[in-house]
Amino acid sequence: MSAVTQWFEIDVDGQPTRPGEYECQYCESDSIYTWFWNGSKWLYHFGAPTEFGNVRTEGEKWRGLAEEPK
Repeated sequence: MSAVTQWFEIDVDGQPTRPGEYECQYCESDSIYTWFWNGSKWLYHFGAPTEFGNVRTEGEKWRGLAEEPK
């Protein structure tokens, strides 16, 4: 993956506000889950759509991607 931004914490910095491609990570128990946001919908691995949603955002973070996730 090429250039990315620093990680931002959702509870501190809020959600992404600009259009673009984003990677989001969420930790639960000892597992790390990764989703992608393309400005209009959440995507899971390999671009498959997901109905991601979680009320608890503690530890959730995101960063901007320079290109579409593969």
